[in-house]
Amino acid sequence: MSHNSINKSNLRINDFLEPVTDLRSLHRAKFDPDSPLFQRAAANLQIDRIDIVKRKLKDFKREVVLEQPENETNEELVNDLAKIKYNYHISAFRDSINDIIEERDKLKYEETVR
Repeated sequence: MSHNSINKSNLRINDFLEPVTDLRSLHRAKFDPDSPLFQRAAANLQIDRIDIVKRKLKDFKREVVLEQPENETNEELVNDLAKIKYNYHISAFRDSINDIIEERDKLKYEETVR
């Protein structure tokens, strides 16, 4: 199929998704979690919407303080624990997004060969 035969009015932001290989590039990843195909791919993989919401480090700092209020005054400990939680979240987020991208591509291919 040539580029000229592509109907540009049908193109969506998710049509240009590439797997995220570098965690540093994750902040630039743009996707539409509300698109029907994206939602179907996530549902097929049993990935909850909460798992594809990118959170910030400050969210984890608040979480650490709520979980361990006795450590609230120990800013270094709060920061360290928050970073551990944040890094885990970002890795899991990246894995979920990449799985959804792969599944979405399969679904899109299946639609085109029908």
